[in-house]
Amino acid sequence: RRHDFLTVLTLPEGAEDLAVNIPPEEIKLLATTSDLVVQEDLHPGLVSLMMQVVDKVHRPAGWFSEEGEFPNYRHMSFPLNEQAERFYRNGPPFLQRYLPFWAASLLDRMKIMILPLLGLLLPLFKVVPPLYRWRMRARIYRWYEQLEEVDKESARQQKKSRAHLLKKLDDLEKEVRGVKVPLSFSYQLYHLRLHIDFVRGRLLRDAIDS
Repeated sequence: RRHDFLTVLTLPEGAEDLAVNIPPEEIKLLATTSDLVVQEDLHPGLVSLMMQVVDKVHRPAGWFSEEGEFPNYRHMSFPLNEQAERFYRNGPPFLQRYLPFWAASLLDRMKIMILPLLGLLLPLFKVVPPLYRWRMRARIYRWYEQLEEVDKESARQQKKSRAHLLKKLDDLEKEVRGVKVPLSFSYQLYHLRLHIDFVRGRLLRDAIDS
């Protein structure tokens, strides 16, 4: 009772072999705590890996212990390693639960580089969506320049030139039909086609009036 690292255990009669009654009588045993000791400079990754092995070996139930009773950090004679304490509290590191040790260790070291890199990429994430929208609209807006030229030219041209302008509008609409844009920008494409049709309709009305 004065030494908490010592425990009295009872081996029941016949525990080893019930048929021949071994042992022939109940036996009192004295068990002592065993410490697993490592040097202070041992790499934390190796401590974590070692704890996983120890847990795998000693977790199953035995004659004198319940399942999961060992390993534990009770009655230790040395300070508990920080990495071992984290293992007792949270279990194996998250990456090592799903990846081989070498891959988990590599990713764990890479996070030192990844976090600053993410800090640099964050402003780019804010720039990319507006840039993408501008790029998609530019594929449509460039046709408005040609439409505007036809519209201005129609105000100056004579009757004989309207057929030429109508041909340019037909060619323009044919090219626009071949433009591919994401569905979210398709409404702008249809607006362009409506505007082409509007200019064509005005040319046709001017031809009838004249």
